[in-house]
Amino acid sequence: WVAMAHEAIVRRAADGRLAVNNENIAVTEEEIDAKIKEQATAMGKEFEDYKKTINERQKSYFENNALIEKMFDFLLKNNNVD
Repeated sequence: WVAMAHEAIVRRAADGRLAVNNENIAVTEEEIDAKIKEQATAMGKEFEDYKKTINERQKSYFENNALIEKMFDFLLKNNNVD
């Protein structure tokens, strides 16, 4: 799956999404919010209050985090190595 991960990064779509074997892997706002909620919970803060304090750069971090997790889930699910 290392080769697939390398291909995904090399074949990154113009909008930043990773492309794996003709699959576009993107995250939804709900998935980004889930990552933000995880962080808020870890910090002992309410989700809505914490979300109001993050800037675009921080939101991009949560989006990338969710994207990487989704990519690895895809790679593990589609791993054909025995």
